Amino acid sequence: MAKYSWGKKKKARSKMPVDPEFEEKLRNRRALGIEGLPEGEMLMNTATFSRVQIDAALAQARADGGEPDAPEEPEEVVLEAPADGRGVPTGPEQVAALEREMMAAKDRDGVASIALRIATYYAQAAALFAVGDGVVTGLRSAGEVLESGIEAVMVPADTRSVICTPAKTGKACRASTPLGDLDARVLRALGRARVREVLVLPVCVDEAAVNLLYADNGAEAVPDTSVGALRILAQAISRAYARLPE
Repeated sequence: MAKYSWGKKKKARSKMPVDPEFEEKLRNRRALGIEGLPEGEMLMNTATFSRVQIDAALAQARADGGEPDAPEEPEEVVLEAPADGRGVPTGPEQVAALEREMMAAKDRDGVASIALRIATYYAQAAALFAVGDGVVTGLRSAGEVLESGIEAVMVPADTRSVICTPAKTGKACRASTPLGDLDARVLRALGRARVREVLVLPVCVDEAAVNLLYADNGAEAVPDTSVGALRILAQAISRAYARLPE
């Protein structure tokens, strides 16, 4: 029996006519170092794209024997960072929105995260310490505090120090540096050894401190208005915790 091939017959590829004007434009672009983008590469933004278009237009104008006026430099396009919930508020409206968000948070971690964002509106650095089982432990931080440093902090809650005293007394503590040895070691761990003043506020639930809110303003003292606002924030954290289910 005869065998038959069912393969498709290849069609002859027709040669496309070359446009002389296109070739001239291509030579002009290459003279300026403007090449096609490699496969998979994308232009970064519209400013880059505009610059390429302007250079190509200048090359074509010069090839035609003219010298056009210098075009306006394209404005740089700044891509805004996504709203990922970690930014520092820039005005009272954002602070108020964060306060509402904090009161609606589903757990303590959510409350703490938002509270520290609010705190950095009033101070350069802020942190939260957890109080429990007779120990003060670094929880989380915001602003200029070293995140890795706070996680290493663990000191007895009954230690006589600015950091720990509010855990025992339930009262705020505001002190200028230099501080005692223990406080100095804690500040070094946080990367805040050179601050001028520290503020530590208790966050209480059922009259017992569960967190300590720390704040400093770097080389400057914490303004009295900021101290007042941070006191109110600590009380708001307490209310937010109290409304959460056990």
